[in-house]
Amino acid sequence: MQIINVLTQYYPSFFKALGVTLQMTVISLFLATILGVIFGLFKVSDFKALKFIANIYIDIIRGTPLLVQVFIMYYGVGSMLRPYGFQWNMIGGAFSAGCVTLSLNAGAYMAEIIRGGIEAVDKGQMEAAADYIIDTDGNNSLHPVRPGDPLHVIASGKVKNHLFIFYGAEDRDNIHGLVHLIQGINGKYRLSDASLNPFPYTAGIYAEQLRVKGSNLELLALAGHGCQDMDAFRITYVSSVEGSAKETTHEQVYQIEEADFLWLKDIKELREELGLEDNARIRLSAGEIQLLNKDGNDITSQFKDPFVSQGWGGGKGTAEMGLLYVLMGIVGGLGLILIRYLLYDDKNHGRH
Repeated sequence: MQIINVLTQYYPSFFKALGVTLQMTVISLFLATILGVIFGLFKVSDFKALKFIANIYIDIIRGTPLLVQVFIMYYGVGSMLRPYGFQWNMIGGAFSAGCVTLSLNAGAYMAEIIRGGIEAVDKGQMEAAADYIIDTDGNNSLHPVRPGDPLHVIASGKVKNHLFIFYGAEDRDNIHGLVHLIQGINGKYRLSDASLNPFPYTAGIYAEQLRVKGSNLELLALAGHGCQDMDAFRITYVSSVEGSAKETTHEQVYQIEEADFLWLKDIKELREELGLEDNARIRLSAGEIQLLNKDGNDITSQFKDPFVSQGWGGGKGTAEMGLLYVLMGIVGGLGLILIRYLLYDDKNHGRH
């Protein structure tokens, strides 16, 4: 009965305290996420200085009680900076000091979570990724991804920190596609996404346009599989200006020097190669591909696979990327809440 009386008498104060707690939680979680990402990347960095800074920060924060950190932040830091004209009351008093302390504390734990997530790749994923990589001897010979799997690596190519693997699968639609891996700051590769399309040839040329997420890279992948009986191939490019229905075709012939290969052509360089302006509004895509013999005759029909269904194609991203987008959405939402709170707080101060 006494508890009910206390709750009845002081419930306005409890609700006010709850509001302050939620505000501090939102602000500190937002800032802790930023700190966690930064110091988590520092922890896995190859630069010793960055790793040393991250270790000092994480060890000190995780090795001291939160209450002690609160007292040090409010009384210790406040006293140290007072001769320089700084006071916590200037930026929100104890509330601001609490947010800073909670952010630093949670950021240290968040950094370890992110560091663990980067490094904790299970053995199966590492084996699969290793089998995607081309032979260390540098040849493009076929070899299975895993024993018993019908998936084979054909060729690979790298642009900056992006590695692309051209693969083929032994199934009824003769699936071919590209696997995209990104090299992190720790030198390790992580799977980003993959494409899969029916390959209508028993041997021939595969073309795919690549727009790399998170960068300004725009590439055209031209890949060959089993091309030892061909001398060259002719590709018809289709160009158009954004917003216009008019299309222009351009033919280009490429000599085949290897039976299996992967070329990654920069779209900007390809425009220059075709005599087009370096204008991002000019769209360029690969059209018809013809396989040629030594005399320049079209021999495409000799390599057509009549059993392949060409009416589909697609790709998939990794769960890691999906989780990253979810995290970005959460952080963005928290940022909007923080901005709204600060604006609301400024209005209240202005009224007073």
